Amino acid sequence: MHFITGADISKAGFIGEILILFAQSKGLATCWYGHYKLSELERLMPHLQSAQQLKESNMGYGYSKGVTTGRRVICISPLGYYEDNGLRLMDRITKKTSSFKRKEIKDLLENPNEYDKLTDDILYALDLGRKAPSAANSQMWRFGFEDDFETITVAMPVGYKHFKWEHPDVDIGICASHIWLGLIDKGYNPIVTVNEELGRVVWKLSI
Repeated sequence: MHFITGADISKAGFIGEILILFAQSKGLATCWYGHYKLSELERLMPHLQSAQQLKESNMGYGYSKGVTTGRRVICISPLGYYEDNGLRLMDRITKKTSSFKRKEIKDLLENPNEYDKLTDDILYALDLGRKAPSAANSQMWRFGFEDDFETITVAMPVGYKHFKWEHPDVDIGICASHIWLGLIDKGYNPIVTVNEELGRVVWKLSI
């Protein structure tokens, strides 16, 4: 499975995570995979429009030079059945040391002093959000609130740059999808808006 997106990369994270969670609900093992060689992927699945899009950066597989424009695969996802014995040694080390470690909700708030003002339903949704996958488990999202805590905002800190991953706004969309599902699970019908503010994508979920 692959995720092709045009200009709106952040929405690919939201929609892609819904697909991945659906696959997992059917017993399939999957993950987000952003490290691949663009030229090899183009050979297997032609979709790029220009040679410029094939230029690799010095950061590693899956990274283009400069800002991605036009339609391009930004992530791929294997679909299969999980076998613990099939993991490489490095995969096993990563799984035990970092894959499942998550920051506490309070540590992810733009204003930690607002924690005690949050309802149980909001905390439930944020707990699902903090458990979302992210590149190198960076957990770069921060949660804020508007409209007397009836709107949750999800965004990177202003000026944030990931040390390696080219599309951190994808991760913000992934996190937002978890919060959206959490609110729905609690009986809400959240209104979702996506805007760009101060150079980063900001998701807003209003109940």
